[in-house]
Amino acid sequence: MKRTSALFFILVSLFFSGSVLAEITTDTPVLSEQSEYILTLNSLSLEEQEWFRTFQEGTFLIDGWQTITEELLASTPENLREHQKKRLDQLGLKIGLEWSRDNDIRRVDTRMLQQWGKALKKTAKKNPEQLPEVIVSIDQEINSILN
Repeated sequence: MKRTSALFFILVSLFFSGSVLAEITTDTPVLSEQSEYILTLNSLSLEEQEWFRTFQEGTFLIDGWQTITEELLASTPENLREHQKKRLDQLGLKIGLEWSRDNDIRRVDTRMLQQWGKALKKTAKKNPEQLPEVIVSIDQEINSILN
């Protein structure tokens, strides 16, 4: 699926304005996780950085990984939230890094993102206690795709 619409480019470009970029930086994971996030962004080309931010932040049409994570954590028992957040942050980095690559070389496409997002949201709504298993399953699928 092509991601090169002019509207998308304009929306993503807005993320690079000073005030919006400052907001994005404050919404990213904290301390060591924030360091990993920054190192991740620095390892990407400018175009890949734009797509990675789009994956993480979403657009007015599509929820980003951070919003999906918040929704999933709301369905997670309090005593499991911290662990679940770490797992989701790691999964989001892995998926986002691959999806942000050029269409010709990436191994994770938008259809996969939609399937995984639906599976996570459906599980959180109907069987939140099974969310850890779904996260592990998606992580294993990503690992098999990337290896």
